[in-house]
Amino acid sequence: IYLNWRKMEVTIGIAKTEREIIIDTDKTLEELTDLFQNTTAENILVLDDTKGERFLIARNRISYVHIGKRRTKTVGFAN
Repeated sequence: IYLNWRKMEVTIGIAKTEREIIIDTDKTLEELTDLFQNTTAENILVLDDTKGERFLIARNRISYVHIGKRRTKTVGFAN
């Protein structure tokens, strides 16, 4: 098994619920950090994933955010 670091994975905790939202995105760590830090005046966070889906998340419901590299598993033989 070889690990390939390609996409960023964003995990967003939602207040007053046990669920998390996990989004795979092609944005860089810097772009994601800016998105969460610099748009605090907006009430809705808009984030697109790698499948072309769009997530609209109420900012006042976000309890935490974890941003990290997503590990995709590749099974096969290396040359």
